[in-house]
Amino acid sequence: RSRQLRPVGAPCMVSVFLACRVLESLLVCLTTTLVVFVASMVLGECRPMSSASHGDNSSWSLQDSSSEEVNSSIKTFFCPNDTYNDMATLFFNPQESAILQLFHQEGTFSPVTLSLFFLLYFLLSCWTYGISVPSGLFVPSLLCGAAFGRLVASLLKRCLLCFWVRFVGVPPLPPSPDAPSCLCSATSA
Repeated sequence: RSRQLRPVGAPCMVSVFLACRVLESLLVCLTTTLVVFVASMVLGECRPMSSASHGDNSSWSLQDSSSEEVNSSIKTFFCPNDTYNDMATLFFNPQESAILQLFHQEGTFSPVTLSLFFLLYFLLSCWTYGISVPSGLFVPSLLCGAAFGRLVASLLKRCLLCFWVRFVGVPPLPPSPDAPSCLCSATSA
């Protein structure tokens, strides 16, 4: 009589593979939590609440209707009274609120904070997307694009303002909000 050969370690290998996938997911979760907490605590700036203004475009109806929601999502995270932590405001809010903050608050975030947030969030999003759990990619890419767009806009505004005042001699008119163009260019890939 012939005996069928059974793979000796097959059920054991499957359970080890599943355990590794679970451990990888836990490692990503732990690392993401630590990076977000430490980055907000160490790298975030405490900025005065009065600088969280809407800019000079008070006639824009979307800004007026969402101002209460945007201002209520500012996080104070280890900052003294009447100040907020700009990095914690981006990291500890839901992604939709952070996108709203980036699109509708001018001067709320420093370029250093925006560049660090973009770099950390982009790397954490890529790593999270690579593990075998169902996770979204569209909204994190919108948030990365919004942070990068706000960074480029603030740097261009500083450079162009210096150039304009130096060579023309008078400050220019306030620019119109053009954040949707940054969103379109960041999410078209």
